[in-house]
Amino acid sequence: MKNIIFVAPPAAGKGTQCELLVNKYGYHHLSTGDLLRNVDPSTEVGKKVHEVMSSGGLVDDELVFSLIKEHLLTLDYHKGVLFDGAIRTLKQVELYDQLCVDLNMDRGHVIFINISEERAMARSLGRLGCSSCGKIYHKVNMKPEVEGICDVCGGTLVSRDDDNEITFKNRFNTYLEKVEPVLDYYRNRNELITVEAMDNKMDTFAQIEEVLNND
Repeated sequence: MKNIIFVAPPAAGKGTQCELLVNKYGYHHLSTGDLLRNVDPSTEVGKKVHEVMSSGGLVDDELVFSLIKEHLLTLDYHKGVLFDGAIRTLKQVELYDQLCVDLNMDRGHVIFINISEERAMARSLGRLGCSSCGKIYHKVNMKPEVEGICDVCGGTLVSRDDDNEITFKNRFNTYLEKVEPVLDYYRNRNELITVEAMDNKMDTFAQIEEVLNND
């Protein structure tokens, strides 16, 4: 299967779609955020990442992609990888292309999940996350079986500290401004595929499956 690079603003449902793809097709889900949070400080790359993050700094792109490459080498990556949060700048596009060359890996699809600010905010303000495993729920659209308890691990469900209207608007618009050059780059190469974030997650998933079925 071809890799998928997901580009999506906050609350577009990217994590949910990745979960559906993993469960149905056996993709590897590579979340850059999770990689950084769970890095092994005993490795050379992990030690560098740990030092930067411990000091409150931002991990530079080259180091992030070294970590991504290190992780991919532990996987059968030719079965397909979902790149979640890996590409938000043109520099990261360049590093990803080089990674594909180094590993003889297909660049795959670039999928942008489109959602309006208003709908994304409504999703975000009702969102709950498991404090243990990170699974996402929603107060209206995706309730747990037992209120306040994660269906998967039994952990406690909490709201994000920054899920309020002002901070969400800032996060949403800052993300789009930052990622617009990346969208333009892939759009100009006729490589950008846009799907609409629907209220029903399976309707969004159907659009992504249509892309896969057209390969």
